[in-house]
Amino acid sequence: MSTYDYKDIGIVLKLTPHVNENGFITMDINQQVKKLVEGTSVLENPSVYNREITSKITVKNERTIVIGGLIRDDNVEVEQKVPVLGDIPILGLFFRKKTKNRVRTNLLIFITPHIITNESDMIKITEEKRKAQEKFEKENKTKGKRNR
Repeated sequence: MSTYDYKDIGIVLKLTPHVNENGFITMDINQQVKKLVEGTSVLENPSVYNREITSKITVKNERTIVIGGLIRDDNVEVEQKVPVLGDIPILGLFFRKKTKNRVRTNLLIFITPHIITNESDMIKITEEKRKAQEKFEKENKTKGKRNR
């Protein structure tokens, strides 16, 4: 009988804000990046590589902070080959190439807290963020078409 074990992977951000009397916001921040480890055997449960950092930050209302520190280096091996010819034993060596690269990933998170005192503040901020998101998506969709 087969059983399945579900594991959450990806980026998890847990943030607990506390509004101080002087208009500052103290945030307890926990960042996690979980990734499947390549090369795990099919017969065993996949291994998950976990990077995690916890921070406590105090910031003034509507000021942006940047959190970094989750840096990862990966060695990536890529094989390029001519279809069919690259698969021929011995002779295929002349029609394929393997390259190894080091890829560095640095996760940066930008946080801009807003103290919301009434419903109109919430509606205004939500609308501003929605417009900014739409603009970002539109610009990146256009850039993607130009790079093809």
